[in-house]
Amino acid sequence: MRILAQSKNTDTNLVVRFGNPHSLVAIALLAGLLTMPDLLAQGAHEHGVAELNLVREGQAVQIEFFSPGANLLGFERMPASAEEWTLLASVVEDLEIGAWLLGGQLDNCDMRIEAMGIPSFSAGVDEHSGHDHDDNDEAEHTVHVDFRVQYAFDCAGSVPSHLDIKAFVHFPAIERLNTQWIIAGRPGYSELTSNASSLSLE
Repeated sequence: MRILAQSKNTDTNLVVRFGNPHSLVAIALLAGLLTMPDLLAQGAHEHGVAELNLVREGQAVQIEFFSPGANLLGFERMPASAEEWTLLASVVEDLEIGAWLLGGQLDNCDMRIEAMGIPSFSAGVDEHSGHDHDDNDEAEHTVHVDFRVQYAFDCAGSVPSHLDIKAFVHFPAIERLNTQWIIAGRPGYSELTSNASSLSLE
């Protein structure tokens, strides 16, 4: 993976890395998911829930994953031990490789990371409890820790008709994956779980 630039977003405690977008059309479609009022209303930071956005155009597949840090780390604060720092490094490495999400289902494709946001844990991040944080007062006083990664796959051969999402096996704290897609220009939405983890690409 080639990282072309890196910047730090101090407002969200994320380190953001940007790659070189290969398919501007696919990226525009992926970004378009974020503006579709009926399909995507960005929910509250909710432990146990993550988001997956997918665009397929021909042999190109773009996938964006977003999750609260608690789903991947088990905590949302500065790591407090060598073991927790090691866990953070391991999660970041997993996200950079991508096999945690799809296994080997797209091994015949070239994969790039277009963008990646990881917590910087610079200051002011405290662990908190609860699952759905809609309360305005709490939102004002709690700094959430989130991970975001965007993958691009260019497939020389055929693209599978379905993808079995492996995130539930690798990160068992993810109970539900709110999934939106655009397949050949057609939008859709579903909620994936460990018992229903297959996503159609047709």
